[in-house]
Amino acid sequence: MPEIYHRTINDVARLIRYREISTVEVCQAMRDRIDLLDSRLHDCMTVTADLTLRQARSAKAEIAAGKYRGPMHSIRFAAKDLIYTDEVKGYR
Repeated sequence: MPEIYHRTINDVARLIRYREISTVEVCQAMRDRIDLLDSRLHDCMTVTADLTLRQARSAKAEIAAGKYRGPMHSIRFAAKDLIYTDEVKGYR
C-alpha cells in the first residue's frame, strides 16, 4: 500500500469511510511528513498540530458512532497563511 501522503483525497476518504485507516492515523502521517520535510523546505509557517489532532480524534469518534458526514469528513489541507483561520493562536 502506498504511503498515505501519496494517495488521492478520494482514496483517503474511502479508507476513512470504511475504517481501513483512522482520521488520527492520517493526521499523524501528515504531521510526520511535515516534520520530515519542513526543516529542508521551510514551507510551513504555522503548524496547528494539537488542534489538528483534536479535530482528528473528534472525527474518528463521530465516524465510529455512525455519523460520517461525507467524503471530506476529516480530510486535512494546508492553507496559505494569508487566509484568516479563526482557531489558530494569535487570531482569537
